[in-house]
Amino acid sequence: MRPTRDEFSTPPAAVPRRSRLHLPSRIGRRWLFVSVWLAFCASLMWLGGKAYWWFAASVPPDQTPSVWDHYYPLLRTSGLTTQVTRHDDDQFDVLLLGGSVLVPGWSQVQAELERRLEEILPGRHRLFNLGESGYTSRDSLIQYEHLAGHEFELVVVYDGINDVRMNCCPPGEFREDYTHFSRYESLGRHLAAGRMNLSRAALDRGQVVVGTLPYGTTHPQLLQYGANPQSARTLVANLAGLVRLAGERDDRLLLLTYASYIPDNYTEARFKAGELDYARENPRACTVEIWGRPADVIQSLELQNDGIRELANRSPGVDFVDLAHDFPPRGTLFVDPCHLTAEGSRQWVDLLWPTIERHLHAWQSNP
Repeated sequence: MRPTRDEFSTPPAAVPRRSRLHLPSRIGRRWLFVSVWLAFCASLMWLGGKAYWWFAASVPPDQTPSVWDHYYPLLRTSGLTTQVTRHDDDQFDVLLLGGSVLVPGWSQVQAELERRLEEILPGRHRLFNLGESGYTSRDSLIQYEHLAGHEFELVVVYDGINDVRMNCCPPGEFREDYTHFSRYESLGRHLAAGRMNLSRAALDRGQVVVGTLPYGTTHPQLLQYGANPQSARTLVANLAGLVRLAGERDDRLLLLTYASYIPDNYTEARFKAGELDYARENPRACTVEIWGRPADVIQSLELQNDGIRELANRSPGVDFVDLAHDFPPRGTLFVDPCHLTAEGSRQWVDLLWPTIERHLHAWQSNP
């Protein structure tokens, strides 16, 4: 028997829609439910903020993060916010300031220094590395200024190529404090305010302050402006500030010119194709164009290194190693224009070691 037309046209029974949120029918209970729900959400946000600062800068849950934890988390993760470093303690304390060449994973400078210090002073040395990728001489000065309550037997400063990047800005926009780049403008603003919160930090990471340039890989359209280098003046002024502070604290300061290697036949295409004689130990190796055009980077580094030499000559009591002159410009020692191979890291430390060893022996003879 065939179904009738009416049987075909009968709609299926409607399925009642389920509410996503079941609220109590009584007003009092409904308000209580909403209050508990909002408190739960607020707790998750609070815990998320605490977790962020714990992993980003090792800020304990019972402490409030500061501006320093956001911009310079190594101050805390290195242990310098919880340890006391004094000339009259029983530890030979060394502070490293600079950019990514000092960072494990980019070079092996820290590991090589640690190994040699441990051979001579087992258990009686501390190496605090505040070097970070992208840091300039301004970051070195700001961090050292902040460590006013600390004393070090030796402060090693290695700045150069990241300052070169500061030249890549349109004419008339270069500022001596590097605030033509968003990171430094934001840093200065928050240091002046003296506070930092998670929402503000997230916003600063996601936006570029109006009238400034983004702090990262240089935009190709800005590379041309690196032909007018102005960073040497600022770098020398920042290092002069370190010299003054070190003298006031009776810290021994070791200034270094900046070693680099850009072969004559360099092009970005050849670099990416692996056709140059750079060692290929590090897959994160960087092209010159991160900092500027090859000829402009070479020129800027030469001007900066000349300024460092002059500063060292007029600064009695400051130690100096001319790495730019003494370090061999060979591809076997570099993975890119500035980052070092394992062998390059050993030779880099070799050139510093006579100065460091002299201070070690002087410290040992004056307990």
